[in-house]
Amino acid sequence: MKTDTELPKQESLNFSQYKYFFDHSNDLTCIANTEGYFEIISPNFSKLLGYNEPDLLNKKFLEFIHPDDLNPTLREIDKLKKGTTTINFINRYRKNDGSYLWLEWSSTPDTSTGKIYAIARDISNRKKNEEIIRQKSEELVKTNNELEQFVYILSHEFINPVQDISEYTNELKIKFSDTVNDEAKAIIQKLIDKKNKMETMTNSLLFLTRIGKKLIVTSIDCNMLLKEITTELKDFILATHTEITSTLLPIIKGDEKEIKMLFEILIKYAIKFNRKNINPVIHISTEEKEDEFLFIFKNNGIGIDNKYFDSLFLVFNPTNAEAALPESDFGFIISKKIVETHKGKIWVESKSNEGSIFYFTIAKNIVE
Repeated sequence: MKTDTELPKQESLNFSQYKYFFDHSNDLTCIANTEGYFEIISPNFSKLLGYNEPDLLNKKFLEFIHPDDLNPTLREIDKLKKGTTTINFINRYRKNDGSYLWLEWSSTPDTSTGKIYAIARDISNRKKNEEIIRQKSEELVKTNNELEQFVYILSHEFINPVQDISEYTNELKIKFSDTVNDEAKAIIQKLIDKKNKMETMTNSLLFLTRIGKKLIVTSIDCNMLLKEITTELKDFILATHTEITSTLLPIIKGDEKEIKMLFEILIKYAIKFNRKNINPVIHISTEEKEDEFLFIFKNNGIGIDNKYFDSLFLVFNPTNAEAALPESDFGFIISKKIVETHKGKIWVESKSNEGSIFYFTIAKNIVE
């Protein structure tokens, strides 16, 4: 049992240990009261704020707080008076030179004494970096909007000359088909083919700029959607002897127009780029996950060399350049953007001349 003479020594030792910790903390530590005054402050208060200790102790700490942060600070003090601990509360303190520090507070009240034990950390650099990131993000959004507007205008401007080329080439074909030789006919056909590709690219580019802009989320029965697509592509499917099968597909939430485009891109790719003398076969299945649906589009087409996987979903990729895929410029990037708009991912497994399996996920909840 401790004697009376031992107790003051022990108390002195405890205070000495506490004072050493208090004075050497890298943070700002203090004891304040619910009346709005500091009672004890660590040396870092004077060091970081630029005031001497009496200036900080003799004025209410509310006098140092940024005007915009005054009301939130008063609300936080009311919570402390009721015994609620404060964690990660942020406000700004005015320095002696007139500038402000951002401080993040953690405070514990003692309702029996009215004292507040608090630790603050200078997060000014963090807030500065956050502001830089915010500004850069705003600049990036602005740049993207300007770029999309430019692409939209450019695409529209592209349409008129493409239509003119279409009219001229068709006129050449009609008027001179009986008078020109086979070489001239071949050149005319090449013009028509190039014109068709330009139209496809222009329309795809316009669609790409609109994806996700005005998302209309509805319930989509993927079985009905697939039936609608196969009906619209009936002539193409019959002409190519394509077989399309599927398991029972789910009802999902999403933008029906965009999901339909996604299905069409993958189906058309599989049909157009089938292996020679082998009828196209496409099988669609799904797997339900906790937060998403996984769609699997399997085909027996020409396949894709794995060296192209990384660039497949880029705007301009070298995939099967000899075949001049109409989707190679925009189809897959449209697919990727649609999937990402629906909070999913898309990837492919494939080998040349062995077909491809496209996987993509659609989140069950795409609304923020």
